[in-house]
Amino acid sequence: MAKASAPLPLLSISRPRVDRVRFTLGTVQTWATESLVVRTRPKNRYVVLTGCFHAYATGNESLSERHLGPFASPSDAANACAAIDEALGLPRTPTRVTEHDLRADPARFHNAHVEVVGQWSFGFERSSFAGAWLEAPIAFASGAPHVTKRVRACGFWHAGKEGYGHMGASSAELLAYEVVDVLPPPEVPKKVWLRDVLITFEQNGEFDEWRILANGATLPMIVDEEPATWLPLGPCLRSREPFQSAGTWAWCTWSTSSAAIQGTVVYLSDEIKLAFNADKSAIIVKFEQHADTSA
Repeated sequence: MAKASAPLPLLSISRPRVDRVRFTLGTVQTWATESLVVRTRPKNRYVVLTGCFHAYATGNESLSERHLGPFASPSDAANACAAIDEALGLPRTPTRVTEHDLRADPARFHNAHVEVVGQWSFGFERSSFAGAWLEAPIAFASGAPHVTKRVRACGFWHAGKEGYGHMGASSAELLAYEVVDVLPPPEVPKKVWLRDVLITFEQNGEFDEWRILANGATLPMIVDEEPATWLPLGPCLRSREPFQSAGTWAWCTWSTSSAAIQGTVVYLSDEIKLAFNADKSAIIVKFEQHADTSA
């Protein structure tokens, strides 16, 4: 009879020093600056920490993620996420600020956790964003030509007395754990008639979030029986697929990707469905994913 394997050790969380947290799983220790950890998520039998790990990442280590595990099971990893969230008060939500605000008064936001949209110029010995040095979460080719693009960056803003970035030449920095390209809005926003009401969409400033208008007026949105203020509809509104309607529902389905699974190509797509509630005072929104091997 085979000998049963010993259960994997449980996670312990301690604070040996101010603003330093230590995660111990058996003989493996993972350290982090507590104030710079923003969220956790389970990934199979692992816990993924997201935050700013720039100061102590070495070699090919990620600047924005740390993996804890493996745990004995996916449910143990999920329980560990819950324990970390409770111990550290996670998740942390960034404050949305404008690029203009950061440039105008950088010291006002010192140590702030921010989310901002702006122009990022980077290349050899350069990484300029909102008048500061952007310490990106992933390495970029230092020998590549300078590139400028519009991005949404999340991280921690520093504007102390010391210099930042290359040769300490910048007066501020954004230590980022997430940098995402900002896609242009759709050239012709989609619209659809739902019963006798024209449904259109309005963007949340420069953020890739949208709300639904009924005959030009905002309408409360309900997703999974919960109220929503803004929705991540950008991929739908940029797709070429039109909305369709039948009965009380309108929907749009668009392809997202394909993957080879055991020799079979599986085509993936996303769908958004819209319908009014009983008295048309709110709109019900459903997100669905589909897999199809018929194509």
